Amino acid sequence: MQKKIWILIGIIIIILIGGASVFFNQKEHEQQRNERQILRMEKKIAKQIKNTFVDVQKIEFIPEMSGVYNEKTGFWHFSSNITTQNGTKDTGNIIYKDNEGKLTSFGPIDSDFRDIIKSGMTSTPVKVIYSDKSEGEI
Repeated sequence: MQKKIWILIGIIIIILIGGASVFFNQKEHEQQRNERQILRMEKKIAKQIKNTFVDVQKIEFIPEMSGVYNEKTGFWHFSSNITTQNGTKDTGNIIYKDNEGKLTSFGPIDSDFRDIIKSGMTSTPVKVIYSDKSEGEI
């Protein structure tokens, strides 16, 4: 009888370990999927910035403040530093609506924003530093 109880306890432990393993694997997979989604959005936004502002030389996404998605509104929020030939605009907030495929706002618009960031299109390659610290060029 006591042997059956130990076998039962062993089976329960194996089931619990297996269930916990599946749970943690699902969480890790979900996190990786979210990170890929954020990187995909950053690439879209970098192209939009390049096509919206003139003389952009570098875009750097800020990891701690990027990749927030609001399900109710469908808006993504990212923060970045944009460097042009006129200097660097620190911590601009970018609001992007994926289903419209465009930047809906960029700010804050303060006194130096218009001196550094000007409307137009950048025709030269732009260096991009993504929130995962990978780099690329568009």
